[in-house]
Order: sequence, then C-alpha cells, then structure tokens
Amino acid sequence: MYDEFQFTIARELTVSGIGLHSGEAASVTISPARPGAGVSLSLRNGVPVRAEANVVARVPLCTRVVTPTGQIDTVEHMMAALAIIGVDNAEVTVSGPEVPILDGSAAPWASAILRAGLVRQSARRRFYAIKRHFRYTVGGSSFVASPSRQGIAVTIDFPGTAVGRQETRLPWGKAARLMDARTFTFEAELPFIRRAGLAKGGSLENAVVVGTDGPLNPEGLRGQDEYVRHKALDLVGDLAFAGAPIRGGIEAVRPGHAANSAFLCALLDEGVLELVAPEDAKAAA
Repeated sequence: MYDEFQFTIARELTVSGIGLHSGEAASVTISPARPGAGVSLSLRNGVPVRAEANVVARVPLCTRVVTPTGQIDTVEHMMAALAIIGVDNAEVTVSGPEVPILDGSAAPWASAILRAGLVRQSARRRFYAIKRHFRYTVGGSSFVASPSRQGIAVTIDFPGTAVGRQETRLPWGKAARLMDARTFTFEAELPFIRRAGLAKGGSLENAVVVGTDGPLNPEGLRGQDEYVRHKALDLVGDLAFAGAPIRGGIEAVRPGHAANSAFLCALLDEGVLELVAPEDAKAAA
C-alpha cells in the first residue's frame, strides 16, 4: 500500500459464489486496467462507473453501487481486499445485482487477487492526506479524522449481547489483519431480516450468527475480536470509494455502511482531504 507506483492485477480472475441477500448465484470478473483508471464496476454488458463516493447508495446491511444499468450490492469485502493489497486500477464486472459473499470475509478475495498476481505500473500513485482534525456524527455513529495519527481505530458496542464492547486499532500497513474477519448478525434479528427479503443466501458458512451465549457457528470465532475487526474491514472497504488511499488517522465508533459513506462524503465535501503528490504522500506515510 505504500509503494509510490500504481498497481493492477497481472491477469484476469473470476470469483463465483452465492449472493448473501439475493441468494442467487453470482460471478465477478476482475481484469487489469490502465494506469490512472482506478477501480471501475459494471454489470455484465453494462455501463461501468468509477468507484468513487458519488456512486454509493446509503442503504443498511451492505454497500450498494449504482450504475447507469443497475445496482451492485455487497461490494465492501471485495473493495477492502483490493485496497489493502494495493490494487489501484482494475475493471470489475459482475454477473448480477450482487457479488458473492464467499465466506463472509475479504480473505477469499485477497487469495484470488494474489493468485492472479500484481503488476507495477509506470504511473505514480496519489494519496489523500487529511489536512485538519475533523469530527463527524450521523445517527448513532461518530467519526474522527486526524492528520497527526496514522491508521484506523474502530469501537463497537452492542450492550446486553455476547458481542458487547470491542475496540481495535492498527496502522494502515497492518490492515491485512482484518481480512479474515467475517460478517456477523444476531440470531434474534434473523426473522426481521428475512421478512425484509434479505439474507436469502445467508448461512453459518458465510456469516457468524450470534446467539445469546455467543456464536452459533460450530468452529467458533477467528479470534475474540473478530466482530470489531469485521466492522473495521467494512470501513476500509467503504473508504476505498475515496478513489485513492487515505493517509492519516481514522477513528470510528459504531460505524455502519450508510454512516461510513456519509462520513466519506463529508471528508470530501468539507475539504478535509487533499490529493497530494506521490513524493509528499510517501513522506507522510
């Protein structure tokens, strides 16, 4: 993530699976892209859009990208994997309205990307620097951006549940530690989610279901902090829609997809982020 040059993937890759909310078979093809192209997303035979803040619709339970030819849901884990590995330019084509959930984390996406390999490109990478201290609150979520820190810190709080309060803090260079953290939901909320027509493809194979006493998954958790690491992973994926890596400190309390998107838009609209030259960005890292 700290190299001064841009990267794309070495060869085209395809990932297939089931959509978490649609329950339908889904396939994603990720192809190399030219320097400076960024990450673009499109439906098959559709019109691509560049992954930027203005293409994200603020909906609960997933990150939705709106293209001229239809929406694409649940892109957050794929976007997090691309961002953490350091893929600047790629063309993403999706077979339907949702990407596969796989195991509910970013780890399978990262494995597929790394198997395809990376190519260093001739263009230099640009970064967003946080210019000033900035606080933002929306709904029950709060955020702080700081130029004097480096990394991401997330706090979640689910009082009266087996999740409780958890915190994680790590530098951007260690964000790969978030990759294997799976999405989670509460057993008590499943009837409401299903009645809303969501999670049709959900199972213990692609999500952690939290019961009264802890996870219902036979294998348990991937570390006691898996819940908060997943929320941090989601935040990384949602911040990837800045269109360039962010350098500085980001702290979030009770983040969620819609709130993450609103925070990113506020950072851009309020001039908190400054797109800087590669040499300056490298020095800031």
